[in-house]
Amino acid sequence: MRYLLVKNWRDFQHYKHRSPPWIKLHRAITEDYAFAALKDKTKAHLILIWILAAGSEGKIPHDATFIAKRINASESVNIEELIASGFLIPDG
Repeated sequence: MRYLLVKNWRDFQHYKHRSPPWIKLHRAITEDYAFAALKDKTKAHLILIWILAAGSEGKIPHDATFIAKRINASESVNIEELIASGFLIPDG
């Protein structure tokens, strides 16, 4: 199975080797041009993906259908846009 890694996950989470019930969301994300350039629905999907990834130390299956179901998305999740913008990194 292929996986996706959340960019800089370990840098921004102080919990290590745990499944925290919350994530740290830094205000600086509002100053990130790549984040600002995303469509609003893609921004929301990304934040929900970060929450999903918290349960597996920043690593999730590279499967848009699985991710959409897990984050309860009513629209398809554009994984390729999130990879192209650098927020998700293919693992392997």
